[in-house]
Amino acid sequence: MLSIGAVASAGAASAYFSKDDYYTRDADGPSAWAGAGAEALGLAGPVQRADFAAVLDGKLPGQAERLGFEAKGVWKHRAGWDLTFSAPKSVSVMAQVAGDLRLATAHDQAVRATLAAVEREHAGTRIKEAGVHRHETTGNLVIALFRHELNRNRDPQLHTHAVVANATETARGWRSLDDKRLYDAKMEIGLRYRQELALRVQQLGYNIDIKPNGTFEIRGVSRETMAAFSTRRTEIEAKLEALGIEPGEASAKESAAATLSTRRSKGAVDHDAVYEGWRIRITPAALGAIEGLHAEARGRTAAFSALLTIEARTQDATDILRVAIDALSEREAAFSTERLLAVAGKIAIGRATDEDLKTALQAAVARGDALGRQVVEADRQTRVDQEKAGVTTEKLRAMERAMIAAEAAGRGSVTRLASPGIAAHVVDIAEKRSARHGHAWTDDQRAATATLLTSRNAVVAVQGLAGTAKTSTVLASFADYAERSGYNVRALAPTASAAETLGEALRLTGKTVDRHLQEARAAAKNAPQTQVGGARKIWIVDEASMLSTAKLRALIETAEREKARLVLVGDVRQLGSVEAGAGFRQLQEAGMQTAVLERIVRQTNDALRLSVEQAAAGRAAISMRYFDPAKDNLIVADTADERRTALADRWLALSPQDRSNTILIDPSREGRAKITDAVRKGLIAEGALGLSALTAARLETKGLTVAEKRFVFSYEVGDQVRFARGYRLSGVSVAAGAYLTVVGTRQGDGVVELRTPGGAVVDWKPAEKGAAKAEIFSRETAELRAGDAVVWTRNDPSLGLRNGQTGRVSVVDIGARQAIIAFSGGGEKTIDVDDLRRGHWRHGYAQTAYAAQGRTAERVLIHAESARINLVNASSFYVALSRAKDSGVLATDDPDKLRAGLEGRAGAKMTALETEETRRVAAETDARGLSTQARLGEAVSEAVRALRQRVYTPRRTLPSPADLFRRDPAIARDAGAHRGDTHRVGDPEKERDKDRETKRARAPETMQELAEHVERRRLENERANKIQTPSRGFER
Repeated sequence: MLSIGAVASAGAASAYFSKDDYYTRDADGPSAWAGAGAEALGLAGPVQRADFAAVLDGKLPGQAERLGFEAKGVWKHRAGWDLTFSAPKSVSVMAQVAGDLRLATAHDQAVRATLAAVEREHAGTRIKEAGVHRHETTGNLVIALFRHELNRNRDPQLHTHAVVANATETARGWRSLDDKRLYDAKMEIGLRYRQELALRVQQLGYNIDIKPNGTFEIRGVSRETMAAFSTRRTEIEAKLEALGIEPGEASAKESAAATLSTRRSKGAVDHDAVYEGWRIRITPAALGAIEGLHAEARGRTAAFSALLTIEARTQDATDILRVAIDALSEREAAFSTERLLAVAGKIAIGRATDEDLKTALQAAVARGDALGRQVVEADRQTRVDQEKAGVTTEKLRAMERAMIAAEAAGRGSVTRLASPGIAAHVVDIAEKRSARHGHAWTDDQRAATATLLTSRNAVVAVQGLAGTAKTSTVLASFADYAERSGYNVRALAPTASAAETLGEALRLTGKTVDRHLQEARAAAKNAPQTQVGGARKIWIVDEASMLSTAKLRALIETAEREKARLVLVGDVRQLGSVEAGAGFRQLQEAGMQTAVLERIVRQTNDALRLSVEQAAAGRAAISMRYFDPAKDNLIVADTADERRTALADRWLALSPQDRSNTILIDPSREGRAKITDAVRKGLIAEGALGLSALTAARLETKGLTVAEKRFVFSYEVGDQVRFARGYRLSGVSVAAGAYLTVVGTRQGDGVVELRTPGGAVVDWKPAEKGAAKAEIFSRETAELRAGDAVVWTRNDPSLGLRNGQTGRVSVVDIGARQAIIAFSGGGEKTIDVDDLRRGHWRHGYAQTAYAAQGRTAERVLIHAESARINLVNASSFYVALSRAKDSGVLATDDPDKLRAGLEGRAGAKMTALETEETRRVAAETDARGLSTQARLGEAVSEAVRALRQRVYTPRRTLPSPADLFRRDPAIARDAGAHRGDTHRVGDPEKERDKDRETKRARAPETMQELAEHVERRRLENERANKIQTPSRGFER
């Protein structure tokens, strides 16, 4: 654990130290000078009060000039920074309660080793040249070390204050230190300390257990023993949570503020009394256990030290780095070296140091296992996006190349569904139908529909901002015409809820992309190659921006194999895939034919629509003008609890009908749960929920990558493991779909201990089998009452429920331990709350922005914290705000900081290939002759552009083919063309006579009539010419 806090001035520091005698009391622990800067100043040995105060005041030994500057008669100089290194609780317990003082020495050595690296890599000053500030590395620090053994609650807590003076030596003399580098490296410094300490602890004969957050504890010190001595940490974490900050995600400044605000004054300490108090704070059995552990460790010291050689660490570092790259590659196509080393560092605890990992990374780059690439990531201190050195892999690059090439190969490879003239009729009919319901079409919608109908590309996209009605206008009209023209149209989406929504809009059965691909693979495996393809097919995929590169590649290649057209629909400005890549955006960059819809029609409130438009454009400063305390739609409060309570109160103040048409959004799962608690308290108070409360088990996915699932330290007691297939573990058969409970782990053996539903305890080694397809859940308990809103969180074919399906509790039966829930579109289901298979639910009052994407409501209530650099960004804000039709309310801690963060953090996913290379791959594919029609950068075909000019006039009714003939015979011929056919359009009077004979005197007025009309003309042309429709090997 590391915290960083500023020492504001020498005067304040001296007063503080004098009051508590905190830094200089020898009884608390030794003090010492450290750092090359201290050595240069002749500062060595124990820290003397006078020297310490002078250095903090900018008065350096032997230096004539004082650091700082004078302003209005007052000397200004920041004294320095306090880097506090705290040992894991088990180390403190073993050192101070069990009496193994070797651990205190190990802690000292780890601190010094870490500070040496900090001095080497981060020490420097800021200089200004030609009006521009830059960092200049100096490689020296002046550090005063003070080791203490207690925290302010008198708990055993081995920690060292490394007070870094605001001074560093340059070629031009002594200058002030660039503290930003220290704050930026806070997580790295803390991790490095734990790596150094873990190695030394093991060399002393102890085994360690790694925790998921990158910390460790000595194996054998029980959780109960550590909890008995951890009262101070509990206070700090509670304070951070009250501020809406997850303890594991707190920045250096946030942690320091929480520490100071909860700090008690420190009085005189009777060390003997404190020591005796420790020994009676735990049971005799617990005391005997840690004293026995101390004895065992001393007996293993020589053997353990022999295992941790440099050679072993080098090999471990290579393996660890490879695993870290695999873990990150599941979610990101490119990532900063800083992030890579942080992930690798957590895995490396006790096995390798930061230096070992950096050496391994250099070797990986040299071998080509990792490829250099600049990336953009949010910086923890500035809280805005910054370009950083990063890496990707050849595997990720190859996947993107394959996806781009597959799309480019389909350009110009299919015949169009309709000619521009027929497309104009389709649009006219659809527009008239919408007008009867009071909805007018936009030019964007007309052009996009025509683009889909006239495209000769196997893959075509619709890029539409949120609220442009792309589904109800463009897709519905296109799908309707395609079906009536004999195409088998499928409605697909990444999630079950989005697939159902699309299916309902298109009057089709929606299906997830995963299920569709699975069925396609099975069909291809079971059917002869000659039968693959079959009927003409069109696959419409909504929310395409949420598909990973791997999924998009598979989808395009499967469509090619099955001779299906693919229509990708989404919005690159909304939230992307959880998995690696930004395929939808990348394909557009590569020149995929894309119809663009930018005119938003969802918002009925002009001010809100303007705000959404500005949010979509990434202009948060303008977008946030919509929120104003004077309009009662901006809530500003210091603590997250206050903000969440205020939003819950706003929701509770609505009528039941308005509540059902309001979306409550919080950036995190934890925040979502807290808003839910506040809402439910209000509902219980007003009697909207039943009196009887049923405590039920519920499961929350842990969201682990496959790589993370292979590590034993990822599992905690109480977690639930579900295997996709059956296994035999420890001689016991485990059925597919069974839920097993984690009852323990043995990290040394790589074993997770699981209890089966039958009660048997079995050993599972996730690194060896089963991890890839296993699902890992944390088990929680929650309350259900009649009237509660719930959301199902996992597809369950046995119940007929899908992920995201909403419901309301009708009845709770306390005795039977059951709840009857009425699900939307699914009827009533009886849920046994003790059956873990039925534990995939949560309350449905609030959701994250990711879950809200694709939904629409009259109003939205948004919680957006400025400190949430990973969860609150331009994309998430745009998604949250654009859900609302009529109004929005925003709750935040600091509007100015939030505005700056939204403008500075795009929230965009990275790709492995740079944009220029993306375009080059598509161009190379085109140059090989695989694409003959669409050119790079083409958004709409020339035919559609001509259509816009000649047909999309102020007239609301399009001309008949006969009228078109009089105006332009070429258009009339085009109007008769369908999928490559050329119809001979003769004299209008003769044509009219023919139409009268066949009862086709008027132009088609419905989509069905139009489709039948076109098909009849196509068949007549084929019979007349006695030829088959031209095709390129197959017809899509």
